[in-house]
Amino acid sequence: MRTAFFPRHTPDAGQQWLAYDWLLWPALWLLALAISRLTDIDMTLASGFYDPVARQFPLSHDPFWAKVLHDDVKHLNAGLWVLLLAATLRAWRRQDLARYEPMVFVLLTSAAVVLLNGVLKNHSAHSCPWSLSVFGGNADYFRLLGSLPTNPGPGHCLPSGHAGVAFMWWPAVYACARWRPQWRWPAALLVTGFGVFCGYVQMVRGAHFLTHILIAAAVCGGISSLAYHLPDLAAFLRKVGGLRTRVGSQGAPT
Repeated sequence: MRTAFFPRHTPDAGQQWLAYDWLLWPALWLLALAISRLTDIDMTLASGFYDPVARQFPLSHDPFWAKVLHDDVKHLNAGLWVLLLAATLRAWRRQDLARYEPMVFVLLTSAAVVLLNGVLKNHSAHSCPWSLSVFGGNADYFRLLGSLPTNPGPGHCLPSGHAGVAFMWWPAVYACARWRPQWRWPAALLVTGFGVFCGYVQMVRGAHFLTHILIAAAVCGGISSLAYHLPDLAAFLRKVGGLRTRVGSQGAPT
């Protein structure tokens, strides 16, 4: 079965809404930057879930919030990805191109999304709220793009990994826009709702700030958008390269 994993598209009415989607994700990152640099929203929201008497976030290790809403949701999400892999292999064996192409797109792009989000998180100097001295820990708080403090703490907390578990399904929204336009809005609402839910769970537990959630959404959505537009970008670069070649050949001495 011959197919392109990321086929070039000709936008129809169902895809016009994504013509300038690539502007959304940098805008979301800038929103997170503005919240962190210009406001105290992160600290205010986190303070609402913090118990200053007990000097801890009461739900940080609560069995329901920590195990069911965090660990079990993460495991369920991994199971869904494995089911998608199985369905993709089944479509490949049956040579069902109509199902195979969108599933491959979602499969590969979601894996890339999770990988990049995880790499950024593992290399981050920002610590989680529950590690900060103002919330019972010992690390110093600093804002996005701020100077590194003397004691930044353990780090590894930006962007949110758990929110990324939900936002990793943004490729499904793009796949719907390309192959199943009638499903694009329900898919967008479902993925957004899932991401908000997972992000809220971590904010309540003191594991992440609001800006950590927003940046996870920006990273996951941005990679999904890049994968969606990659064929058009590649075609544009080939066109530019061909134009330069023609201009160079016409200007060469004879």
